[in-house]
Amino acid sequence: MKTIFIIATVLTLIGITGCTGNTDFHIAESLYPETTLKSTGESSSVPEEINDKEEESSREGLSESAVSEKAAETSTSGTNPSLTTSTSVNTPAESQTAGTPSKPPATSSQQPEPIEPAEPTDPVYTQKDYDDIIRIVREYAESQTKIKFIWKPVMQKDGSGYHGTPNLNKSGKDGVIRTLKYHVDLTADVLTDPANGLTSDTVEYNIVWYEQDRYFFEEPGKDIYFALIYG
Repeated sequence: MKTIFIIATVLTLIGITGCTGNTDFHIAESLYPETTLKSTGESSSVPEEINDKEEESSREGLSESAVSEKAAETSTSGTNPSLTTSTSVNTPAESQTAGTPSKPPATSSQQPEPIEPAEPTDPVYTQKDYDDIIRIVREYAESQTKIKFIWKPVMQKDGSGYHGTPNLNKSGKDGVIRTLKYHVDLTADVLTDPANGLTSDTVEYNIVWYEQDRYFFEEPGKDIYFALIYG
């Protein structure tokens, strides 16, 4: 019986000693998880979480360093033109080709001298013009039916009646013809109107032209006048 008690006591001490050794071993495992993992060869969830955190922290460290490097590059690019993004700068020739309107060619500052208009000159009339006027008015007069006009070339202005003397230089050729035709009509009305005295169914007439000096207040020279005379 005493022997059994001694054996039991020894076993109890051995058990206590073994428990103490195991407790120390587990404490060591908790303090040094990586050493324990390697020595035992067993997998544990705690080291994986630690490894994940270490990898994440390492990645964060890398990202933080990348961010700091990017910030350094950005700050450097603000001061160093060679690191900035290249922008196209147009040279003067390129700007002109790109649509900038080109300057007009330089012109001479000397203005051309104005051409002074030539002074109007009086038209020059010839004998043919005189003859044309007389012929046209004669045809008109002799075509009248109200009274018969008889051509008498020997008649002169002095001692004969007339209604006016149109100026060829001022009225022109056509103006003189119109005026003389009006004088033909006026002569026919005067000689056929009873209010003017004795009426007549015929009248002798002539068309003459002559030169006359201009008035003193006009430009010196001579003008050509016409007259339809009757009697």
